[in-house]
Amino acid sequence: MMLPLPRVAIGAMEPGGSYRPILWALLDALRRQGLHIQPFFATAFFSEHRVEAVFAGASPRHLDPLLMTPELCREWFIRGAGSADLAVIHGDFGDRASGCPAGRLETLCEWLDLPRLGVLDASRMGDSLPSPPPKLDGVLLDRAESDSRLAELTIRIETQWAVPVLGSLELLPSLRAELEDVQPSRRPLQEMGRKLVSHFQKAGEPERVVEIATRRPATWEHPRLFEQDPPLGRVVIALAYDDALNCYFPDALDLLELRGATIVDFSPLNDDSLPEADVVYLGGGQPERFGKKLATNDCMRLALRNHLRKGGRIYAEGGGLAYLCQQMETAVESHRMVGILPATARLTEADSRPRPVELAVAEPCWLAKKGQAIRGYLDGRWQLEPAGTLASCTADAGVPYPLVKAGRTVGSRVQIDFAAQPHLISAFFSFTTCPSDVADPWQFQ
Repeated sequence: MMLPLPRVAIGAMEPGGSYRPILWALLDALRRQGLHIQPFFATAFFSEHRVEAVFAGASPRHLDPLLMTPELCREWFIRGAGSADLAVIHGDFGDRASGCPAGRLETLCEWLDLPRLGVLDASRMGDSLPSPPPKLDGVLLDRAESDSRLAELTIRIETQWAVPVLGSLELLPSLRAELEDVQPSRRPLQEMGRKLVSHFQKAGEPERVVEIATRRPATWEHPRLFEQDPPLGRVVIALAYDDALNCYFPDALDLLELRGATIVDFSPLNDDSLPEADVVYLGGGQPERFGKKLATNDCMRLALRNHLRKGGRIYAEGGGLAYLCQQMETAVESHRMVGILPATARLTEADSRPRPVELAVAEPCWLAKKGQAIRGYLDGRWQLEPAGTLASCTADAGVPYPLVKAGRTVGSRVQIDFAAQPHLISAFFSFTTCPSDVADPWQFQ
């Protein structure tokens, strides 16, 4: 069976370089031509996802060879890319990804038979070209100092590597600084996108990128891993979604719905009550930007506590975990939060890049049984300081409080893509609890 699935991989080729501005310029240029672009991260953690959604016109999805089998990867890729005109998978090539195996685009390129476009930082190049990734199909040149330098490098690359240069961006220091500092709100990013595209189109050839992406039909079968599975049951999940909390893996939500869940959203910032639900799911985000408003929404804080008292369950991750703590602290301010978890969540910039971890569950909770393994990416932005009896679900002393619980609440500093670990999905549909989960979480505080 052959599927059309136009697709291409884009990644930086040298350590320390950034491929994002030229990637965003290409995505915006393609979108402005009327194409439906579906971006994919090559790792299952959150990174500038809302920024990406503005430039591509679609929320990014996630693939990850560290967490997924080839069959699972192909399943979610086909589901995500099937209705798009072009799928763009981006990450890091070669040695840039040596510290994080999941970032290796080469693995995904092999599993999905992806054409490969490498991004070269012209400002970092000397007199000789670096070694190209294997099977390279084209190059994007970023930070070209001048037209003459761009022409020189284009000739060398197309002569020595025998691949085309498909686009470039100048140094643009002011615009790049704006992109780094801007908050991911839609209007200013759209204005910056127009500026990026105007520079990219001077030498960019997005039509040739599309032509390269359509050369290889997918020859592998659609795995259809979940179509024969019966629903696990009926469960209603209240999903927190607003400017404060908004980081979710789309495929994980899709899988929950495939297995029988009904998902309804609510806003911790603006709503004064919760939807009727069995489980409340609080994802990551940037609650620190809205600390005062979250702290003053007493109705929502009470609603979350009452949800537990009535027998409901809560799963909170990253920023959602910080929101459930007694206090949330940044370098400049501190706010009282919901208070379900007896801890202070402290925002830190040190070691903030997510790193892959595998946790062994030592203390069972409603999400996982004792002995089960949970894999994901530790979010180093938030540190927990206990302010009472904070129950850790793992015994790994090298990672303090990666997974904690209080009554029927489970909080995670690890970003968990449930679509990559379908065995964890069944916990959302189970109404049985551990003996230690039924206790009122406030009796220990």
